[in-house]
Amino acid sequence: SRGLGDVYKRQHLCFSASLDGAVRVWDWQAGECRRVLRLPRADEAATAVAASGAVGVVLSGSDAGGVFAWASLGGAADSQPCGASREAAVTAIAFSGAESTLAAVGYADGTLALVDAQARAVLATVTDAHGADVQALDWHRGLLATSARDRRVRVWKVDIAEEAYASRQNVTKPPQHNKRVTLVSDLELSSTKGRQSVQKSRTWVPLCWLPEGDAASATLLTVDPATGELLVWRDLPCDGSRQKGTPLR
Repeated sequence: SRGLGDVYKRQHLCFSASLDGAVRVWDWQAGECRRVLRLPRADEAATAVAASGAVGVVLSGSDAGGVFAWASLGGAADSQPCGASREAAVTAIAFSGAESTLAAVGYADGTLALVDAQARAVLATVTDAHGADVQALDWHRGLLATSARDRRVRVWKVDIAEEAYASRQNVTKPPQHNKRVTLVSDLELSSTKGRQSVQKSRTWVPLCWLPEGDAASATLLTVDPATGELLVWRDLPCDGSRQKGTPLR
């Protein structure tokens, strides 16, 4: 398996993507596979998956750079393209909330895209989001944190997601003028030990927002793959400046 998707608690479902091109829908309570979804091309591997309960959509990406959607949480056998195809492989997908229609997609060439899962359309693309493959995505209200093998953890202000959170409503048809994605924090792993060997490897840089706090006081955690240190950022800069993480002792 290449990745696990969201857990959809209402129906006890979770999702997985694998090298054989299959996206599997699991009933974690019954301990069984409900259905197997296939990418349009048999020679493509499924590299990432996520699901939204808001519109019942499963999104998956392929190693050929395609992004595909299945309706009814995978109940519809045929997938639909989402218009986010690139030549680089999809490496990560994350919805901005369990009931959201907005998803972030990361690619092996460092590109970041925002996709409307209901409209099957790309809303915004940042082609130079990172200098290497995007490895992790995590949302906190209107903020999106991304990490990559370039040892950067970046935080983006996403106007669409912020507007949806403020109104407590799903933005299924975001206004056309409100698609800005702004870099607000450029975070650097604190150590330099083992940097070259890590950059040449497939070691992941995981990240996670702590759930409490508003956007202004958000706390972000990640792990330095070179040292194994757990790093924390508090009081994130909001002007795009760089800041090193503080190791937790």
